[in-house]
Amino acid sequence: MKKFLFVGIFLLFVANLFADAQLDSIRAAIKSSGAKWTAGITSMSILSLEKQKMRLGWRKEFDPTPEERGMKPTFPPVNVTYPESLDWRNYNGVNYITPIRDQGTCGSCVCFGLLGTVEGMMNVQAGYENMETDMSEQELLSCGPGSCNGWNIGDAMNFMKYTGVSEEKCFPYQANDNIPCSQRCSRYVFTKRKSQLWDWAYPYVWGIKDVLLNGPIEVAFDVYQDFMSYTGGVYKHTWGNYEGGHAVTMVGWNDADSCWICKNSWGSNWGENGYFRIAWGQCHIESYGAWLTMRPAGYPYLVYVNYIVNDSVGGDGDGVLNPGEQAKITISINNWYGWSDASYVDGVLRCNDPRISIVDSMGSYGTISAGETKYNVSDPYEVLATGSSPVDSILMSLYVTAVGDSGSYWIEFPFSIKYGYMQYGWPVISEQVRTSPAVVDVNNDYKGEVIYGSDAGKLYVKNFLGGDLASFPYTIANKIWGSPAVGDVDNDGDMDIAFPGFNSHIYLLEGSGNLKWDVTAGGAIIATPVLSDLDNDSHMEVIVGSFDKKLYVIKSDGTRAVISGMLLQWRIWLEVV
Repeated sequence: MKKFLFVGIFLLFVANLFADAQLDSIRAAIKSSGAKWTAGITSMSILSLEKQKMRLGWRKEFDPTPEERGMKPTFPPVNVTYPESLDWRNYNGVNYITPIRDQGTCGSCVCFGLLGTVEGMMNVQAGYENMETDMSEQELLSCGPGSCNGWNIGDAMNFMKYTGVSEEKCFPYQANDNIPCSQRCSRYVFTKRKSQLWDWAYPYVWGIKDVLLNGPIEVAFDVYQDFMSYTGGVYKHTWGNYEGGHAVTMVGWNDADSCWICKNSWGSNWGENGYFRIAWGQCHIESYGAWLTMRPAGYPYLVYVNYIVNDSVGGDGDGVLNPGEQAKITISINNWYGWSDASYVDGVLRCNDPRISIVDSMGSYGTISAGETKYNVSDPYEVLATGSSPVDSILMSLYVTAVGDSGSYWIEFPFSIKYGYMQYGWPVISEQVRTSPAVVDVNNDYKGEVIYGSDAGKLYVKNFLGGDLASFPYTIANKIWGSPAVGDVDNDGDMDIAFPGFNSHIYLLEGSGNLKWDVTAGGAIIATPVLSDLDNDSHMEVIVGSFDKKLYVIKSDGTRAVISGMLLQWRIWLEVV
């Protein structure tokens, strides 16, 4: 056993020495050639040569060369001016490119390069940034001729044009081409999208720029050993042997660096957050660029947004369904930009929880156009809360039917609603709280506010929805361990808040948050003040004891009463009665 352990450690040591030597060679080649990129240890460089090749996958031999396509040398179009830079991640302030993916240990780069282009073009043609656009690479592997052993761009583009692909949620990626197409979800037809046109770009810098003006494109290029160690800058091949072909999504260019900007499929920890820049003319990257446009969607893409509980008639009106309440529920639905309008949209509310009885399950939305969000305000659902326990969330679902440009459509949205005795917006999260709250209407809105202090020295005044009143929290320089006392101290018709600090101060605030006075005691205060008119002058005194064993009586104007500072035998921890 020890012998095998020694051999394993030795082989690991040798592998690390080899990797370090290879990285040194790459860096030396970069320096000697004057290239402007950096090499380092990456998620790809630490893999064996065999595993590196598994993360490629473009079958160059099956795509026609520019000459075979009949693309003879030609001149750029006249009267066309290209911008000095273009990046579809920031095109007039909008990011049309979806997040970086990871193809894993499968040679499916053509699938990822294709769908990176498709997702970007869907957003570009919709004129909208949508990071949730995500189409299924697994469907290309399981339902099309895609393979973990590689694929070619031409066949992938034709499959996208004549068959199409549905969304990722319908057939999640598993980096396995042996999964049968039958595992695709039953709703695949509703999210299936096809391309309208596709073609090869002219194999020149101007030819690639010409098609990039309309959106991202798929490109393929030759990969050499040094590319695996890329960490940033403008890549040029400087060292190592040819490893294979790789397909990616190209999203822009920069004339200042004479480079292309590309989205890779090796995860966001590789390269420049998953992207790389490559110099013009490198690795035949201009020779295999393909563009496409997308057909209009045949169906809408409806998503659940949120719900609103209206219990103002059959309940307490706080927006939370409590046991015994009857309430109306409106649910908002959004239709994504770039998809078909949804007509005749109807919803059916469903719930199998015995605590809920559905009084009216039907809701109508009419037409929800692409990019529009609608509530069923004129036709709300209605429920009755019949059970009392347990008081936790209740699982419901909304079954929605509609009609899109290509026919009937349906989807079901599972969601949960709050249920119990907790007010809407509560509980609230703050620093550690040791005080007891006071519940008083301090702003004369006929609703109680919750007032408490925290270890961070903040006095909070929360409204019934859990939000902070204006000017609060009020912050002092030490923790607040004494509970607040609330009353009209100066008899001006408005509530005041008295509270102590661990910093030996006693504070009186107006209900608006303005400081009326701040009196210093001789020790820390954690007791709750008492408000009482001791001298019958129609103004209250603030009475509190501190750690200096003294009882303080502060008048409404902040001056000390004659008996204030009376020495006691013990430190005062609790409120004075």
